[in-house]
Amino acid sequence: MTIGPAEFNNLASSLSLPEHDVMLVGDGSGTRLGEACGWYVAYLDRRTGECSSCGGSGSTGTNNFAELAPYVQALWAIDARDKLAKKPVRVQIVTDSEVTARCGSGQYTRNANGCLWSAVDWFVRSGYLLNWNWVARNSNPISCLCDEESGRLRRLLQQGYFHGNRSSAGG
Repeated sequence: MTIGPAEFNNLASSLSLPEHDVMLVGDGSGTRLGEACGWYVAYLDRRTGECSSCGGSGSTGTNNFAELAPYVQALWAIDARDKLAKKPVRVQIVTDSEVTARCGSGQYTRNANGCLWSAVDWFVRSGYLLNWNWVARNSNPISCLCDEESGRLRRLLQQGYFHGNRSSAGG
């Protein structure tokens, strides 16, 4: 599935999101501490017109960790690419995790994953204006893609593909 600016603009319109510079849509896949987790985020940077995505996995992590990790990774990628960007940068974050959205918007306390929330706070102090939005699971094409990819990355790690446990054909 190809995701482009039109899909982001359609989602922003359907959610009545205010004007923004960057839109992040992500998802995480995990169960409990001690088990593999994965995450994936797609984003549109309206300042440059760039549509991009990134994802990752960890050998241990809770579902809540995996739900927050994609946004930290995307913000890092955007910040690293464009250190001289005019601030503030208005960011709309779309998540299907009600806990993540409520923690991000200050409705819930951030009792877990302090390392990731500290990173989120660093971006806020550095001029990123973050607005957290909750959507129902798989309610739009971008969220569906992120759900599929985060689960795929988690399963690949569980199967040993990132640990050198798999040999290539003929190898």
